[in-house]
Amino acid sequence: MRGGRHIGRGGRTVRGLAVVLSLATTAAVLTSCSSAPRPAAAPSYARASSGEPPQPPTQGPQPNPNGRGSVHLNIVNGLLDGSAIYNGDFADPFALHVGATVYVYASDTTTVHIPVLAADPTTDFAGQYLGDAMPTLPSWTFPGYQWGPAVWARPDGTYVLYYATPDQAPSSACIAAAQRAHVTAGLCYLAWSNESRQCLSRAVASSPTGPFVDDSTGPFICPRRQGGAIDPSVFVSADGTPYLVWKSDGNGYGLPTAIYSEQLTSDGLAVAGPPHRLIGATQPWEGNLVEGPSMVEAGGAYWLFYSANDWDTPNYAIGVARCRTVDGPCQKPLDHPLLSTANDPANDQGPGGQEFLDVGGFVWMVHHGWLPGQAGTPNGQRRLYVDLIAFDGPHGQPALAAGPLAAALADVIDGATVPGQPTNPQDAYLDEVHASASPYAKQSDRALLALGHGTCTSLGGSQTAADGEKLVDGALRKGADPLGRAVPVAFAVQQLCPQYLPGLRQELQSMLYR
Repeated sequence: MRGGRHIGRGGRTVRGLAVVLSLATTAAVLTSCSSAPRPAAAPSYARASSGEPPQPPTQGPQPNPNGRGSVHLNIVNGLLDGSAIYNGDFADPFALHVGATVYVYASDTTTVHIPVLAADPTTDFAGQYLGDAMPTLPSWTFPGYQWGPAVWARPDGTYVLYYATPDQAPSSACIAAAQRAHVTAGLCYLAWSNESRQCLSRAVASSPTGPFVDDSTGPFICPRRQGGAIDPSVFVSADGTPYLVWKSDGNGYGLPTAIYSEQLTSDGLAVAGPPHRLIGATQPWEGNLVEGPSMVEAGGAYWLFYSANDWDTPNYAIGVARCRTVDGPCQKPLDHPLLSTANDPANDQGPGGQEFLDVGGFVWMVHHGWLPGQAGTPNGQRRLYVDLIAFDGPHGQPALAAGPLAAALADVIDGATVPGQPTNPQDAYLDEVHASASPYAKQSDRALLALGHGTCTSLGGSQTAADGEKLVDGALRKGADPLGRAVPVAFAVQQLCPQYLPGLRQELQSMLYR
């Protein structure tokens, strides 16, 4: 989802070396580069300097000094107005729902290899940033390029982390030769950048928080002739068979990109068959590049979501293809992206890196996007966003749910409560509405209380579940902006008359698929 790594990224670190090194020294260093063993990976990141490889652009979360800190995923407002749900740089997200907790992982940052945070849907997605899920890398790779994590919760209660990483580390003998010659080791990193490829590896842990341990001797998916592989995403079929979908990373080497699926062994640690090509870049909006795949089974079809175009521009966007099986064939039902901000200068996030999870029986899509105006800038941040997906288009085609409807559903799922909110239900209701991105947030307490109590009074006449749903439908549809009413109505039922939450949830769900 980074769009590939190529020799040009390290070029400026070795500029001018020809005038520093003698021909004899250069030959000796390069000989060492090509024939020497690789060093063990560094346990932490050094600040990039002359002669060292560039550090990743992501700054990551801003934790407490001890590496942990409280976080809050602002789901309701994110769905209402399309804003980021987390205040931190969190690229290529993957979300995993285990028990009462949602774990979210991201690509490496300047301080950790695989950042992870945990949030609880029943407490309005309050939680903790937990630091590095994989603090130690295998010795055959190199830090600074651990991208696009995905985690499979195995049936035995353990977890497998899949991630992209360099298939080799710079030569330790090359670096030592440069140090003996009192010259920069930039040529060593240049040789490494030219020779290495991003490939896929795996690590295992007994907890979704890690520590994940990669005991491999090398990557297990590494199509070097196609430029390597990145962006792994795990898919488990109805019969429990695990698959991995991934991207061939050719665009950094003048090669085409494609999305593949590959069956895994029952333990998820090796491949069980050949890769199957699903799609390539065939539409103008894709900009000759497809990546970041993820698959969802719904309505008897396999839906392949993918990112396309340049990751560091507002043209980055999310597309979808319909597949007959996990192994294809796949067809693109649209001639345009499912989600794009390319034509919206005020909202130029360039969404991508999407993944999916089930919370409350609904399919939610997490993805990253730049803060407005920051796409591709040196200090730009890719934040975490969320959308609700409804498979209600032609032939069950996926579509984004309306923001207010999705926000209302998010509020009533699992009876969420906000930590630290007033204990008085009336005050809690007012606080929630005023703190939301709803247009009703600016209304007076008196007007909001009239709306809230009126909603509960109208629901009080229900005699059956069906009557309750009709009354909820009426409460939502009063006035000129029924969708706009969804969130304050949901807050009112949540706080003032929670006995009607099942009816409200049922009606919101029926509106979603109406």
